[in-house]
Amino acid sequence: MSRKRKSDESRPEEFPGPVALLLSPELAFVLHLDARAQLPRRVLGRVEHITSGRIARIGSLSELTTFLGDVLSDAAGS
Repeated sequence: MSRKRKSDESRPEEFPGPVALLLSPELAFVLHLDARAQLPRRVLGRVEHITSGRIARIGSLSELTTFLGDVLSDAAGS
């Protein structure tokens, strides 16, 4: 006999760990990867910073980390 969950919401005890994550919407990104990406060697896609709407097309892990660093640096400076 299987049991059904009463809710789709995650409960904190389902994610054990020493530190709870504090996820700020100001630091949220969406990463769309092309199906042809062959991680970690080849990254194809786009990344968007949710709050500012800044978008970058990426073709490498280096381009992704550069974009993330630039956005986070700008956010810290303002």
